[in-house]
Amino acid sequence: IGLHVISSLRLGVNPLDFDSRTFLTPRNLWNLSVQTSAVAIMACGMVLVIVMRNIDLSVGSAEGLIGMVMGFAQ
Repeated sequence: IGLHVISSLRLGVNPLDFDSRTFLTPRNLWNLSVQTSAVAIMACGMVLVIVMRNIDLSVGSAEGLIGMVMGFAQ
């Protein structure tokens, strides 16, 4: 199963895409930062809960609901 996952990931990623002229453009970096900011904010909230040793299931379900709503909002 592991080899199947690795081979499918290799087929999905084209190593020549990193050398193209559109990979590290300001527009692409802006899009990456906008798309990852919501996940980063939610991850900071989860880290705070884990550090305080207040791990419970309601926090995870709330994070999932908020992530779904944010996905639809974008």
